[in-house]
Amino acid sequence: MNTAIRFFDQSLNFLGEIQNYISLRYTCKWSTYGAFTVVLSGVPPLAKMDNILMLGKDQRKNGIIKYVQYNQASDETTIKGHSLLWLLSNRITVPPDLAYHTVAGTVGEIMAAYVRTNAATPTEPARKIPQLEIGNISGVGGTTRYQTRYKVLLDEITTLSKASNIGVGVELDYHQKKLVFMAYEGLDRSVNQTVRSPYILNPAHYNVTNVVVTENDIGTKNCAYVGGKGEGAERSIHIVNPELTGFARRELFVDARDMESALDLRERGLQKLADTVKADSYEYDTVMGDYGIRWDLGDFVTLHDKNFGITRTDQITEVEIAIENTGTTITPTFGIPEKTLAEVLTPTGGIVE
Repeated sequence: MNTAIRFFDQSLNFLGEIQNYISLRYTCKWSTYGAFTVVLSGVPPLAKMDNILMLGKDQRKNGIIKYVQYNQASDETTIKGHSLLWLLSNRITVPPDLAYHTVAGTVGEIMAAYVRTNAATPTEPARKIPQLEIGNISGVGGTTRYQTRYKVLLDEITTLSKASNIGVGVELDYHQKKLVFMAYEGLDRSVNQTVRSPYILNPAHYNVTNVVVTENDIGTKNCAYVGGKGEGAERSIHIVNPELTGFARRELFVDARDMESALDLRERGLQKLADTVKADSYEYDTVMGDYGIRWDLGDFVTLHDKNFGITRTDQITEVEIAIENTGTTITPTFGIPEKTLAEVLTPTGGIVE
């Protein structure tokens, strides 16, 4: 039986649900917004542009419709869109005093400050995203310091997420009619811990039906020259990972003249390098019953496959759910996925040029 798709208007009023759809493909992502594609029979009145949807009663699996296409020949309607975190891509980080918005604290506190200032409770009422609130995320993640000025809000949140392994999302609280920005910490379910039952993905255990292994070293950087205040020979420069040599050394320059303290240059360099790491990923088609029970998005699990010589612990960074007439497929991705064309053309980061 298909998972019901529940539909809401932009005021989060419940409109109805559809369960007899032709197919559904939903991708959850740990550091940015997800995406969905649904194929429906006929012209359902619920499949309207800018309606909001949710899979079953899972508040984290939601989306807003941004594409509708009807094909008369097949009498089918296709809708596509993004998870609600995408809404933050429509705001920029306007500093409160027109200089730089600098925040020090846990990753959750920094994210909350930027979302609050630019989308949840901005000083300009026109900038508020309706129904958006901040969840209890102050203690999430380690401590750091970050600066931003007139950057895409979501890009800054994604940069902080990738640098800290902290997940992000906007949950749909349909009971209270709220959109809640959240940050998450993944659980360690690897063989390296004893707190909870470990989870091992291994074809020999019959919990894997297909494996796609990708290595992509294009665009990787690992050594950053971070330029602070000053001009010419007087400019302060901090080198991140100066010990790297030869072919292994891949440099980039980070303009951080906006940083108030030279002590923050290393942190800026590390944050930028986090967006250029090697895209090694492992996609596993897994058995349905374990997802959401023995493992979930953001968890660290152990991968073992003697055919590829793989034995490693990695974080689940994406999960794709595909529901079709042939059945349901769950595909988690581990490591750093390849960037889409849109991500390549739209650079992210906290660098103020």
